[in-house]
Amino acid sequence: MLDLYERQGAAINARLAEIGATADLEPRELLRQVMAVWGEEEAGAERRRAFNLLLGEFTLHAIRDPEAGAAWHAVQGRLRADTARLLQDYLRVRGLTVPVSSDDLARLLHVVVQGSTTQHLLDPQAGSAESLAESFVALLLQAARPTSAVGA
Repeated sequence: MLDLYERQGAAINARLAEIGATADLEPRELLRQVMAVWGEEEAGAERRRAFNLLLGEFTLHAIRDPEAGAAWHAVQGRLRADTARLLQDYLRVRGLTVPVSSDDLARLLHVVVQGSTTQHLLDPQAGSAESLAESFVALLLQAARPTSAVGA
């Protein structure tokens, strides 16, 4: 499971790097694309469902088994650090800042994507998995400020 998660995460972060390198990408579109990549939009509902179930099962195992938990934490940490760097670079180039660290922003984005996917799987009629993520993006954009305004 760790190898699968790490390979998938590396592929996702490579795609995120491509997205982040798009010079004219507005913040709302960047975050929409990030959410789409993390949500494996192109993978199909059944693959997302199967991966989400597997992820949930392994997370429970990692909580119960300290050795598995340490390994899981290390893999997630590496992927989160890559995501945080991408977010930090994107925000810096555009002269924006948000009220949380890049690491916390990466954590929040991962939680929102995983949580919205789970909510959608539990109640598909309540809306798409992307709808909760889009609401989070809207809140985040309201909190973003030009770097020059920080501390002013």
